[in-house]
Amino acid sequence: MRVWNLVVAGLVGVLLAPTLTPPAGAEVLPWRVLPLDDQPSLQAHGLAEGGLRLHGTAGATLAVRSLAGWLAAETCLSWRWRVDALPMQSDPDEAGKLPRSLALWVGFRAEAERMTLAHRYAYGLVRFRSPLPDPPGFLLAYAWPVPGAPSGWQGLPQAWLGPMGRLRVLPAENAAQPGWVEQTVRLAADFQAAFGGPPTQVMLVALRAEAGLPGLDAAVDSVRLHRCPPRPG
Repeated sequence: MRVWNLVVAGLVGVLLAPTLTPPAGAEVLPWRVLPLDDQPSLQAHGLAEGGLRLHGTAGATLAVRSLAGWLAAETCLSWRWRVDALPMQSDPDEAGKLPRSLALWVGFRAEAERMTLAHRYAYGLVRFRSPLPDPPGFLLAYAWPVPGAPSGWQGLPQAWLGPMGRLRVLPAENAAQPGWVEQTVRLAADFQAAFGGPPTQVMLVALRAEAGLPGLDAAVDSVRLHRCPPRPG
């Protein structure tokens, strides 16, 4: 389960860090860029429209930015991202190849009355060691697909973190075109399906990236909440 552990550690590793001192130059506004897993940090560059580019041949980075708002039933999250270089997936999970190089995470405000006992326990551990005064209590993640990876929703593998979130591997055709890929997800509906109720307040988004040979070069921008377009048909 090492691959999944690395993916999940992307966001939760920041929440659990007992003391977190960003390295010099860690602010690429509006993003806060942080190294992960005791690995070198990827190079980070700001883009227009509040975007961010991460690249390197080794290392792992989590970039976090605020995105506050309450979601109506038809609220979508849109962004665009591109991958000009992607590491080989040389460490597949026992269940097959699973993407670990790039994922966009969304954090939602905790509401204890909406949590199961296991969820409250997991969140309690997060709050105990988190440098954030009010860390997210619900997590949804959207992963860039890799060849051979199963698409669709996946559970988080750690037993104690499982209740806190879900990860969706996006369809492979989303990555087939070169250049920028426009992405839209029905965020409110995804939360409803994952947690069985209407979404709590959105707090933040985070871009999690892990590099390996031959290298990673990825970017994201135009992250926004908006009313969903009408469903086809």
